Amino acid sequence: LAVSTSGGTGRFTITAAGTVGGDPVQAGTVTSGGTATSVNTTTGYTAGTWHHACGVFASSTSRTVYIDGGSSAFDTTTVAATGMNRTNIGARYSGTLGSFFDGRIAEVGVWNVALTAAEVGMLWKGFPPLLVNPQGLVFYAPLINNAVDLRGGLTLTPTTFKCGVDIVG
Repeated sequence: LAVSTSGGTGRFTITAAGTVGGDPVQAGTVTSGGTATSVNTTTGYTAGTWHHACGVFASSTSRTVYIDGGSSAFDTTTVAATGMNRTNIGARYSGTLGSFFDGRIAEVGVWNVALTAAEVGMLWKGFPPLLVNPQGLVFYAPLINNAVDLRGGLTLTPTTFKCGVDIVG
C-alpha cells in the first residue's frame, strides 16, 4: 500500500519486504526530495499464509509497523512527506506503477488519525475497519469481491494485467 504524490516522489508505504532477511513488513516515508526512512517488524510473514499488516504514521517523527497485531517496531527519524493525492494498493507508484505485490489482499483501510496499538489489535482479530475508529476512517475497500471504496467514495481503477489498484484523488 502506498499513499503518495502524483509524481510518486513523496510517499508513505507499507510493504512486504521480501528482499530483506526474515521477510518483515516495512513502513516507510519518503519526501519529495528523496529523503527516506523505514522501519521493519521484528518478525516476518510466511508466504501462503494470511497476515495482517498495519503502518501507523502519527507524525513526521513517528512511524510504527505491525504484523499480526504485534511484532511492532518504531522509528523516530524526522521525515515529512506532503502533497499526498494518490493511493496504490498492490503496487508502488514512482511515475508509473511497478513493484507489484505477488499475493492476495483482502481489504484496505486508511485513517486520518493514528490508530492505537489496541485498535491495530482489533483489526488483526478480525474487526471490520468500519468499526475501528470509524470517525477517522477515510478510505475502506474490501477487495474480496470488487474494488469499491465504501467510506470515502473514491473511484478505484483496477490495473487488470497486474495486481495493482491506482487511486487518484
